[in-house]
Amino acid sequence: MKRPYSLEIVESLHFGDSMFRTLKGVEPVRNADGTLRLTSGRYAIVFEVLWRGGRYALKCYTQPKPHLSKVCAVIGAHPCSHIIRPTYLPEEL
Repeated sequence: MKRPYSLEIVESLHFGDSMFRTLKGVEPVRNADGTLRLTSGRYAIVFEVLWRGGRYALKCYTQPKPHLSKVCAVIGAHPCSHIIRPTYLPEEL
């Protein structure tokens, strides 16, 4: 699986949901100057997005993390009022 570069991920979100394979209706939140509201770290970029009437964090990994599907499954199996069920989409962009 080819992993996108950070710039490719930012550009994809800049143009809205047209770059996603299955996730539709995602609208990135922008700062007053029009830039995307995001934070980045060593392995991922997290965007603030609007989706289905709610405000969410969309985390895009820049390096392979094969264990994430299992982590998402465990978190999803233990509902909590302050955490939404995560969905792992390994080749979404």
